[in-house]
Order: sequence, then structure tokens, then C-alpha cells
Amino acid sequence: MSDAVTLIIFSAGAMYDDAERLVTQARHAITADVVARARQVKAIERIIVATDSRELVASLQPYDVAADYDDPAKPFAFGARLAQIIVQYDVQKPFYIGGGAAALLSADELGAMAERLQAADNILIPNNLFSSDFVAFAPGRAAVGLPPLETDNNLAFLLRFQEQLAFTPQPRTVGTQFDVDTPTDVLLLGYGKNLGEHTRRFLSGVTLDTSHIERLLPHLTRHESELCVYGRVAAEVWLSFERDAACRTRLFSEERGLLASGREARGEARSLLGFVFDAYGIERSFALLGELGTAALIDMRVLLAHRRLRASAHDRFNADLLRPEQIHDPWLREFTQAALRAPIPVILGGHSLVCGGLYLLVEAAWRGK
Repeated sequence: MSDAVTLIIFSAGAMYDDAERLVTQARHAITADVVARARQVKAIERIIVATDSRELVASLQPYDVAADYDDPAKPFAFGARLAQIIVQYDVQKPFYIGGGAAALLSADELGAMAERLQAADNILIPNNLFSSDFVAFAPGRAAVGLPPLETDNNLAFLLRFQEQLAFTPQPRTVGTQFDVDTPTDVLLLGYGKNLGEHTRRFLSGVTLDTSHIERLLPHLTRHESELCVYGRVAAEVWLSFERDAACRTRLFSEERGLLASGREARGEARSLLGFVFDAYGIERSFALLGELGTAALIDMRVLLAHRRLRASAHDRFNADLLRPEQIHDPWLREFTQAALRAPIPVILGGHSLVCGGLYLLVEAAWRGK
């Protein structure tokens, strides 16, 4: 087994309300498609799915996977869970993928990374070094002695700089960068070109309001339009977007590595746009955005971190869906109402909106045109 690649997928999620259920069920469908693609890759010998869902495992029966169920009696900690699986299954060359990642990754892209992993004894292949959603690496034991990790965001960074694994960057494409973490990502997923059978079936069975996305898309192909993009935007992503979009752009990039650096947890996040909302109020700030551009994308998690607002998943997800009536927190409810009434189309979301979402939106805009 020393040269065999083991695919490890973490795919759990809450089902407490319809917004959380939407994201979890989308991630389960994506997991099934990633598993189906992985079975086309010769370099991948084993597939292990870590989950709390017996329904998901039942859907994966045709693909010969090992199900490793989360212990409901223990609080979930990503790093400890990954280390436990690596040790328990003696994984020498793990290819970790988060449940919402790789939805648009082709079997060829997956296979190329698995083959590089299979051929090396010291290697690190993440989709993003500073905020990873999937990471292929060797040796597997490198993940066993890492500091505590609550999420996968910091996995690649620690493997590179603590364990000194040889970093192999990947091309930034919609396949490597798009991740489903929020309802906005689910809405955008429907515009993808490389959807698997399980994801297509899931999307066909849900009713989604994408009217604000439809209003925004034409602006990306118009020279006279101007798009405001705010959030944790990487330089490589922005260079690609500016090359492919026809519109003028205004970029406000802040707090990259927000989670991985621990700045959010320590309450250290600061945002220029956040200070604008503090100084001018929510309604006036959205009016100002309307003077700066004809459409806007907002990575709202940075603004929440700036305000040290620990909004629940329920509130964050309903803000993404532009459903203020469902939101409990007064500030976030008012913010969402203002986004809905803004003079320009506004899409709210998380990191994937201004990362893989930028690739996806500009592709969809040109296809629509």
C-alpha cells in the first residue's frame, strides 16, 4: 500500500433548518460525484468517507467506499479526526477533500494530482496554500503531529511550514477553487459546466431564487458596467477575472487568511469597508456602493469578523439567501434588508464567492451572452 493513494472525504453537516439542509444535501451530492470520478482514477486505490450520515453512505454503495462514522459523543475537531483516520487505516499517501470541494473538478484533474502524489514521497498539493479545501500529501504521518485544527483551512499551511513538505502549486481554475460552504455557493453551483450526475439530480429537485444573480451576470460582459468586489480575494484569482470580464472593476481585498491566521478567533479582524458601514450606517453605505459600481459581490464573513459578530449558521445562511425575515440578529437582518433593497444587484456570500465564484460567474456570463 506504500504507493497507493487513499482518498479521504469529510462530508458531514447540519440539517437543523432548510438553509442548512440545502448546503448539507448539496455537499452530499458533490461527495457522491467526487467518489464516482475517483473510481475512474487508477492511482486511487482506497476511498474513505468520514461522515455522520448513513443516508450518504447508502448512496455510495455502488462505489466500494469505507465509511468511518463520526462519534456523536465527541466534539468534532478536524485535525484530530484526520489524524485518527490516517493512523487507523495506515494511510501513507492521503488525498483529503472536504465535502463541498471539487464539485467542478474533472476526473482528469483529479487523476493528474493523484498520479503526482503516487510518484512522490515528500509532496504537498493543495488547492490553496493559505485556505485549503483539498490537500494531497505525503507522507501521511505528517498530519499526525500538527497543532489542533478545528477546520481544514490551515492544513496545507501547516504541512508546508511546520512539516516542510515540498509544495506543488496547482493551476487556479474553477475546478480547483470552487467550494460549497454556503447557500450562495449552492446557487452558483447551478451555473457550473462540469456537474456530476448526483449534483444535477439534487439541483433539479430544489427551488432556488437566483434572480439577483441573473441581474448581476450581464454586467460582467458590458464595458460600461463597473463591478465592486469585496472580501478575501487572491491576486491570482483577480488577475484571471480582470482578463476575462469586460466590465470595469473595483477591488477591496481584505483579511486573506482570516480563519487560518486565527485573526477572527482572536477578534483582530479589521475592515475598511466595515469602518464605512460603522461610520455611515447600513442604508447609506449601500447607497454609496451604488455610486461606485453597477453591481457588487460581498464576502460578508469579513464584515461579520470586523464587528466581532458570531452569527449563527442559520443567520449567515439566510443572509446569503437574502431572507431577512428569517434572521434573528438585528444588525445582520438590517444589513440583508438593505442588500435586498440596494440600487444595484448584490450577491452576499463567503470566501468561495470571491474565489471560485469569480471564475464561475464570468464563465456563466459569457455563456449567457
